[in-house]
Amino acid sequence: MKNKIKAFITQSFKSTGKYFLGKTITSLLIIVICLIIFVLLDIKLIPIILILIFFTNFIPIFGPWIGTVISGVIVLFQSPLQALYAVITLLILQIIEQFLLIPLIIGKAVDVKPLFVVVILILSSVFLGFWGVLFAIPLASIIKIGYTIFIRKKDSQSLKP
Repeated sequence: MKNKIKAFITQSFKSTGKYFLGKTITSLLIIVICLIIFVLLDIKLIPIILILIFFTNFIPIFGPWIGTVISGVIVLFQSPLQALYAVITLLILQIIEQFLLIPLIIGKAVDVKPLFVVVILILSSVFLGFWGVLFAIPLASIIKIGYTIFIRKKDSQSLKP
């Protein structure tokens, strides 16, 4: 039992680390695309906007909305039309991130199926609000690890005569 607890703790820490690495990768992808588009649109204060988007992206579901609104307000002082383009760009990227990047990259990082990632994020946002969304994927991964270590019967045991 001691070995199982040790394995559970070790794998849980690794999974949580992989989650944050996956989240960092998705956030970096988003800001690189934003950088390219915002340079083409000649938007000012790009570094401030990209830092804002990067850090708000770490908050699942709500974070990108916060980053989009604040970025839109910042760009609005430059030009209403550019603010519209910036917000549309960020909304499109938010959809791509929520339904493609997060399920694929983070789902793979924490070894959870992409569809399950989407479902767990939706359910946790409905029933548990902000904190549920913030911890949903790492918690789901830890529960899966616990199930695998403590409950699931190994296939090799079922093959014994």
